[in-house]
Amino acid sequence: MKPTRCRHIATVGLRLIILGALIGQQAMALDLSAGAAVAAQAADGSILPFPPVPSASIAKPRLQDSVHKRRAQPQHLKSGAPNVLIILLDDVGFGQASTFGGEINTPTLSKLADQGVSYNAFHTTAICSPTRAALLTGRNHQRVGTGTIAERAVDWDGYTGVIPKTSATMAEVLRHYGYKTAAFGKWHNTPADQTTAMGPFDRWPTGHGFDYFYGFLAGETSQWEPRLVENTNVVEPPHDETYHLSEDMADRGIVWLRKHRAYSPDKPFFMYWAPGAAHGPHQVGKPWSDKYKGKFDDGWDAYRERVFARQKQLGWIPADTKLTPRADSMAAWDSIPEVERPFQLRLMEIYAGFVEHVDVQAGKLIDELERLGVRDNTIVIYIFGDNGASAEGQNGTISELLAQNGIPNTVEQQLAALEKMGGLDTLGTPKTDSMYHAGWAWAGNTPFRHTKLVASHFGGTRNPMVISWPSGIKPDRTPRSQFHHVNDIVPTLYEVVGIRPAKVVDGYKQDPIDGVSLAYTFADAKAPTRKKVQYFDNNGSRAIYQDGWVAATFGPLVPWLPGAPGLAEWDSAKDKWELYRITQDFSQADDLAAKEPNRLSKLQKVFDEQAKANKVYPLGAGIWLRLHPEDRIKTPYTSWQFDAATTRMPEFTAPGLGRENSTVTIDAEIGDNASGVLYALGGSGGGLTLYMDKGELVYEYNMMIIERFIARSTTKVGAGQHRIEVTTTLASAKPLSPAAVVVKVDGQEVARTTVKRTVPAAFSASETFDVGVDLGSPVSLDYFDRRPFAFTGEIEKVTVELK
Repeated sequence: MKPTRCRHIATVGLRLIILGALIGQQAMALDLSAGAAVAAQAADGSILPFPPVPSASIAKPRLQDSVHKRRAQPQHLKSGAPNVLIILLDDVGFGQASTFGGEINTPTLSKLADQGVSYNAFHTTAICSPTRAALLTGRNHQRVGTGTIAERAVDWDGYTGVIPKTSATMAEVLRHYGYKTAAFGKWHNTPADQTTAMGPFDRWPTGHGFDYFYGFLAGETSQWEPRLVENTNVVEPPHDETYHLSEDMADRGIVWLRKHRAYSPDKPFFMYWAPGAAHGPHQVGKPWSDKYKGKFDDGWDAYRERVFARQKQLGWIPADTKLTPRADSMAAWDSIPEVERPFQLRLMEIYAGFVEHVDVQAGKLIDELERLGVRDNTIVIYIFGDNGASAEGQNGTISELLAQNGIPNTVEQQLAALEKMGGLDTLGTPKTDSMYHAGWAWAGNTPFRHTKLVASHFGGTRNPMVISWPSGIKPDRTPRSQFHHVNDIVPTLYEVVGIRPAKVVDGYKQDPIDGVSLAYTFADAKAPTRKKVQYFDNNGSRAIYQDGWVAATFGPLVPWLPGAPGLAEWDSAKDKWELYRITQDFSQADDLAAKEPNRLSKLQKVFDEQAKANKVYPLGAGIWLRLHPEDRIKTPYTSWQFDAATTRMPEFTAPGLGRENSTVTIDAEIGDNASGVLYALGGSGGGLTLYMDKGELVYEYNMMIIERFIARSTTKVGAGQHRIEVTTTLASAKPLSPAAVVVKVDGQEVARTTVKRTVPAAFSASETFDVGVDLGSPVSLDYFDRRPFAFTGEIEKVTVELK
């Protein structure tokens, strides 16, 4: 029986019970005597549908004569339906895992590969939120409104950042069938302006079918001081130097599994475990990074050659695969100056340690399944990356959102700032939001071209996948090379579980499933591909697959080039298309466009058909905010009143301090030599803060670590009631405009500074606006060791006005 029908029957039954109670109440109110009719008038004057019956004839069964039997709980699943665990790593590439020829140790992935089957032609969307939306719904990413990441959502149908209720997630469907559901780690599918404590919560994980959620809503967060949410409540991680988010995710997952065994052992479970690793910032304990010292000293070009040879030796790629060249616009290792190489090498060592560390944490979950005795009937789907390895670190960075904001910078600036903080040992710590050079990402996607954000080539879209199910899949190390996509996971699991896609969920008629089950590959490595067509699109980079052929065009955005040159001049009609026969050309090495123009033209028409059907147009909508940051998702308000209860207000919902003209007024009772944060926005990777330090008033604008602008009062603020005012005036409305910041106490100027360039879009993806404290990673290094540096006085109110 369908769950929706069962809920309907239950609802009808409940209504009948309520109706009976109302009839009884009305009879009592009417004080019906013996022989009177039981029929009663409803409040609207209608007659309740019961004929007159003599009261003496009404049956009056005695309790002692009754037999009680509870109704059987309905069963909607076949006996033995498997548990489901999906592991999804972030920003890792085809050529990185040691399991498949890479040089980063991945023991858990290797263990599961030995116990299951592996896929070398599995595809993602080339970017975070879209991949996750397609994975969870079984639909194409633009069909479900997720053509770009949540923070870059714009108001075209395919790019709103809102997954429609007409495309229920597999968690929603499986829960209706009786599964217990939980999600851990990165979510990144809630609209960025709907993440405050006031909700709405229907787009949070618990509104999309998960009984339990523990993780973060944004696209990234500090691994040391993450902005965590449990269900719909914000929580703070412990201030413990041994804490790490990936370990926390594993520990919480294990606790949930044990609770499942204790409270509902007869119900199958679905766990979605999606840690923040290895998305930037790359942060992990020094012992993990030190394991890789010296292993990459010959650079990314040599790494690529070694991995390519090993991939062939393992049979992971076809023997006739060609190694594709590096893009002309990407730096060769030999071009990196000697003085910069220790920086570039350490960034890669940190990344490698970060990836191994999270893989080991995933292994703890597998170990727990074995300990609980449920591993045999748990299908584990380990997807090694939601897209290819990421070039967003560009030339190597200590503050990765420099790239997202399009802020020009040099490696020399990065190194100078790093030296002030303690040098290379500071990389990977809470003080930096570091990310490796794009050259390492390209090498990590061996043998393919390009990186994350490029949907035209497999360096952005092809990720290894392993599926292990001891009671359902016979282990086989022969790679499955059938062409498949992340939207195929939902129909695969529905087939495995033994259910059909729902036609209606919670009253919403459902959109068609775009994916195709790949369960047919479990027992047959050589079965013909059943996936006939699949389009790709991200930031104007696009491709179409059909029957063994791929037509593709790179698009306007070059992820590894600072400043995103050429976007404003891009004309999609002038894009050069390429053509590949991927059944004979695994790595897209040989462009056949000139030889087969007719085939290319036909495939372009197929892309157009798919694009229209899936709300892809206008092409390149995902780059709109790079050109027009003023259209970013932001609060509709222009004035606010806060107090010390205001904490954890996400930046995308907070006042646009530091990038818009504003006046902040604080009324506070200040003690002698007061210290602590009055308000702060952002974190260690970038932000602004106003704080007191032993009576002195300090304003700091942390321009993404590489520049810091500070205004400090020359005298102390005395004890008593005071009004503090901070006025920010931008020189122009253009991105990166300078700004004058003036600080006054009781109407008298006490400090000022000029911010030479302001951050145009956002200081961070997940840090927040806080009053009276700086939660998360601290904006200022001056109080890093005193974080969260709570204010010692009393803040009565904080008023913010945008001009």
